[in-house]
Amino acid sequence: MIGQTLSHYRILRPLGAGGMGEVYLAEDDRLGRKLALKILPEEFMRDASRVRRFEQEARAASALNHPNIITIYEIGHEGEIHFIATEFIEGETLRERMASRGLSLGEALEIAIQAAGALQAAHAAGIAHRDIKPDNIMLRPDGYIKVLDFGLAKLTEQGAANTNDLETPTRSLLQTQPGIVMGTVAYMSPEQARGQAIDGRTDIFSLGVVLYEMVAGERPFGGDTTGDMIAALLVSAPKRLGDARPNAPRELEPILEKMLAKDRDSRYQSAQEVIAALKRLKARVELIDDDVSTAMFEAPPTPADQAVTADYATRIGPAAAAQTSYETNVISAAGATANVTAAVVQATRPRRLLVPALIALLLLTAGAIVAFRYLSTDAKIDSIAVLPFINANNDPEADYLSEGVTEGLINMLSEWPDLSVSARNSVIRYKGKEADARAVGTELNVEAVLVGRIQRRGDELTINAELVDARSGRQIWGERLIKKTSDLIAIEDEIARKIAGKLQLRLSEEAQKSLAASRTTNPEAYDLYLKGRYYWNKGTTEDLHKADEYFEAAFGKDPSYALAAAGCAACHVAGSDREPPAKSMAKAKLVAEIALKKNDKIADPHLTLAQVHTRFDWNFAAAETEFKRAIELEPRNAQALHRYAEFLSLMGREKEATAQLRLARQLDPRSLPINQAFGTVAYYSKDYRDATRHLRDTLLLDDAFAPAHTGLGLVLEQQGQTRDAILEFLRAQRLSNEDPARLSRLEKAFQEQGEKAFWREYLVQLTAEAKDRYIPASAIAAVQLRLGEHDLAFQSLERAFEEKDGGLVELKVEPVFDPLRAQSRFHALLRRIGFSQ
Repeated sequence: MIGQTLSHYRILRPLGAGGMGEVYLAEDDRLGRKLALKILPEEFMRDASRVRRFEQEARAASALNHPNIITIYEIGHEGEIHFIATEFIEGETLRERMASRGLSLGEALEIAIQAAGALQAAHAAGIAHRDIKPDNIMLRPDGYIKVLDFGLAKLTEQGAANTNDLETPTRSLLQTQPGIVMGTVAYMSPEQARGQAIDGRTDIFSLGVVLYEMVAGERPFGGDTTGDMIAALLVSAPKRLGDARPNAPRELEPILEKMLAKDRDSRYQSAQEVIAALKRLKARVELIDDDVSTAMFEAPPTPADQAVTADYATRIGPAAAAQTSYETNVISAAGATANVTAAVVQATRPRRLLVPALIALLLLTAGAIVAFRYLSTDAKIDSIAVLPFINANNDPEADYLSEGVTEGLINMLSEWPDLSVSARNSVIRYKGKEADARAVGTELNVEAVLVGRIQRRGDELTINAELVDARSGRQIWGERLIKKTSDLIAIEDEIARKIAGKLQLRLSEEAQKSLAASRTTNPEAYDLYLKGRYYWNKGTTEDLHKADEYFEAAFGKDPSYALAAAGCAACHVAGSDREPPAKSMAKAKLVAEIALKKNDKIADPHLTLAQVHTRFDWNFAAAETEFKRAIELEPRNAQALHRYAEFLSLMGREKEATAQLRLARQLDPRSLPINQAFGTVAYYSKDYRDATRHLRDTLLLDDAFAPAHTGLGLVLEQQGQTRDAILEFLRAQRLSNEDPARLSRLEKAFQEQGEKAFWREYLVQLTAEAKDRYIPASAIAAVQLRLGEHDLAFQSLERAFEEKDGGLVELKVEPVFDPLRAQSRFHALLRRIGFSQ
């Protein structure tokens, strides 16, 4: 096959072969990219079963879209030759890595977490992999993994009897007919070996075998023959991890025990549960294992980071610091117990009968410390998640109420200094779901969960609310409230007050006054404000216009309602790249100042003014003052910390920016913009490896988050991978619901003529759009630079300066503008904007 062309793929060299096909490195003659081409061997062409399984692999894998699953470009055949074109992955298999230099504990956990993420996506699509093993996990040089070979995957039969949770029958390994072995013996589950129904829990068992082997250096079930392996798999307990690797953390043993349970009902029931358990362990390992922390995690905080963290701890109150101190004492006590045990064993070796008793006594002491921790948390709850209230009517017109009540309660409960409340971004993924409180507690690391249902009939609201202990599942408080829609403000107050009473929380008189001053007593104004927040959270251009209208109407109903005015101001800033800045930013500044005259104790208008000072006035000192004031007013406002970090990054102060982002992520760990911002900071500082890692981690949270694909495209572009970069840009535009005709022209230009044609078409489209709506001149300059038109790009930048284009504030750090940095006129432009040289 070497040198031949199959369809439009030119075959370069062989990469490997397996039972389901031969794999070659090939080049796409249309797009000029390298890829892997799997071809069904000629001797199997007439075997209908093999052809069917080969095509099944393609269908299964191509249905999945996940950063840790190999990407399928095309499924096809030419004549009687069937092939699958996939991305070509540079790197080595996990098997090769374990054989060459082994893995640290941190690396093993990270690989298992990423693999579990791939399985979670597959299981959600109704696909069980059935053949998880080290040979099917590829490690890329950047630390990312890819799960390969869905050749044994079995798609769920929709509507089949007795079929659910991916369950499909397989053939028993204990039979002897050729061609019926599904999976690899050493890594398969007991039910797979017996020929029982298969579901996603089979993959969890196989991943447990892989994780055990990564950590221990050997598999949990051994044997010289296939029969021996099967016997061990079915009846034998795995060798204790501590015996195989004495320095392995004890916390890993129960995780592996649960993953490797022979009864699948005793295993983790979903890959998400595995991810949560492994991430908790990885966090603990990071604290105590220097090798792991330097290999797998971000660098330890600098003195500047520590100073920021200390200042933040002072502002949010003593609760978090006391918790950290308590955990440190427990860890220290446990470590001391272990040291004393070792010393006792050494000193009393001749008196062997005393050793077991002493060890038992010391272990009881350590156990008492842990028990005290759990008993004390049962009495005291200091963290809570408010899940989106379920819209019991399934009425789209009432959807804003369920989101509004949830967000209102989050904001109110966040005022209590001794209570940590999960941010909206962390809980919104549970919207419309009947979530299990204990599972949510594990996923969000909270001790209590507030769940509720809201039903509207005419002007009457029925709200059922329940506060559940996430550790035990017991109800702490619950109530059914029937009120008028006009009583919604009072309902939220009542729920928050009763929760605070149950949790024995106290709010200072000053804080109570501040909270009351920020709200409205006008029910119509509040209803309009909730609708504004609902559309604001959607974030599209059309929705922002609707949000602005509702905020303005709310302010019209209650001219003292500062939050409504602040909402209007925020909408104008958000739309500043869609209308001339002189118009949008001027309105934003005016309305923000009105909001502050009504109430200068809320953060939102300060954040708006900070952005106006940054992107329009170019008064960076005033901007920083406003950011700091917003954070001073609301120290647990993750958005304020995030916005300040963005500002610091634009100023070239990446270490300070990263420190602020860490604080923001502690408050809102699942926020996609915050997680993406780590990648943006690294990109601006030209640490492209770190930028890639953060952006891909963000896509693990949600692969449909378009800005992260755009960011990844920028990183790839700066590394010279321009074709892959454009593919990411195109994916981002698809996810952003870009006009199909416009997108089609871009794709056609790229496929037929390459990168330059893509950017020429993009420039044509921007120029045409600029006749009907505002297009930032800085965006046009960035495209002109990609086409090598430096003089035209600088003319566009001059026009951007005249228009007060907010994009100019990125010139100092944006690598796209590097081709102009050697020119004196570029440095003169930076000085005119306000950047010191």
